Amino acid sequence: MAKADDTLFRTEKLIRGRFLERSNRFIVRYETAEGASTAYMANPGKLGEILLPEVDLLLAERPHTKHGREVVGATWRQRWAGDEPRTVYLNTGQMNRLARRLLEEKSIPELAHLDLVRGEFPVGGSRFDFLLQDADGPYLLEVKSVSLVEWGTAMFPDARTDRGRRHIEELARLRSEGYRTGVLFLVQGKCERFQPDCHNDLEFARTFLECRERVEYLPYELTPRLDRQRRICFDGSPRRLSIDWPRIERTARDSGLYLICLDLPERRIVPVGGLGELDLEAGTYVYTGSAQVALTKRIERHSRTRKTMHWHIDHLRAVARGVSAFPIRGLTQECELADAVTEIGVKSVKGFGSSDCGCPGHLVRFESSPVRTASFQRLLTRWRHTVASD
Repeated sequence: MAKADDTLFRTEKLIRGRFLERSNRFIVRYETAEGASTAYMANPGKLGEILLPEVDLLLAERPHTKHGREVVGATWRQRWAGDEPRTVYLNTGQMNRLARRLLEEKSIPELAHLDLVRGEFPVGGSRFDFLLQDADGPYLLEVKSVSLVEWGTAMFPDARTDRGRRHIEELARLRSEGYRTGVLFLVQGKCERFQPDCHNDLEFARTFLECRERVEYLPYELTPRLDRQRRICFDGSPRRLSIDWPRIERTARDSGLYLICLDLPERRIVPVGGLGELDLEAGTYVYTGSAQVALTKRIERHSRTRKTMHWHIDHLRAVARGVSAFPIRGLTQECELADAVTEIGVKSVKGFGSSDCGCPGHLVRFESSPVRTASFQRLLTRWRHTVASD
């Protein structure tokens, strides 16, 4: 147990509530002994690997707000990580309080020679989290909270962030105006390395690479804990994570594998080219594919309904009501991925998408959408982090 003096930041006492669903980006439904209710959550990320049915939300009382409670964090056991318990703090807007404490206590070695001047510093059309200063001049620092930590690797972002990309571009540009600049990535989860998430946001990853000589990247792990009074606490000193630049260069390419999820609300007879008419039961179908060039455009094409029928999936997309896509950049093992999806699904559709290989099929049926299930998220993060850890 850490000493009280080591605590950098702690929340108030929190309430447990079992996660039910995410109504939109900022509202979640949860359940306690009192019944089901809704709460506000100040986190726009996807959080796909976190917001799962077995997860307990940690809620703070906010009696003067519309929903009365706010999601502050989450806690669960990672079954694919030795059943290790994990806690995360989900209020991204409050992470700057922790960053300020680290800066004031000189806990980031690369920034220890700098003094904190102020927060929320405007420059041009942008506003940066902190302005630091020493005898050599000003230093602009942006802070990012990282909760996507699986299989030994931390990644940011977990959803497309045009704002985050523009921040790095602007920090790089401001070097020519006499500012030193950096980004402090505060990672919540035990791991060894950090990298930009090329799967969720390829453009951010490419900008991260392009600006590395002008912007200082500082990934530090500081994992929170839940104390006996059910408060989230950050203790001790942050630990610097490595950045493997050659690995990032290999993975920040628009090629690799993808999974497409399509919802079929009712049983349909679907004509599929050379496969003839397929009798497809209602459910969610997950298709595995690959593209060694222009992966993004391939996924965009599969998502459209109006197009020339070319691949087997085009025929299914024409009758499906919903579609979601999950790129896995940097890998080529399409058949192995299809096999892995088959293992967690109900059954594969014989011959679908596998005309040029010996697989039973690259389309797998699920009773309902698997996206918010631990088995699907385990598969997705394992394959994505295999790329990160090869």
